[in-house]
Amino acid sequence: MFRMADAGFPAVEAASWSALAGPAGAPADIIRQITGKLIGLIKAPEFRNEDGGEEVDRSPEKFQKYIAFEVKKWGKVAHSIGRTID
Repeated sequence: MFRMADAGFPAVEAASWSALAGPAGAPADIIRQITGKLIGLIKAPEFRNEDGGEEVDRSPEKFQKYIAFEVKKWGKVAHSIGRTID
């Protein structure tokens, strides 16, 4: 796995990720069903061998917090170079 430290930037922490988003107000039981299926998928050896990444199964609530944190973190970086995140 490539790490920013390998490129000479030991203080930079960046990750790529994938997510599935649905409409606001989607029924909780449907979200739980889909989440369960996706967690099963990312834990499957076939998927891990293809993806080569590190699995992280987050609940929808934890993922929302993660996204808010990332927007805040990268918003500061963008602002420091005169850019904005809309």
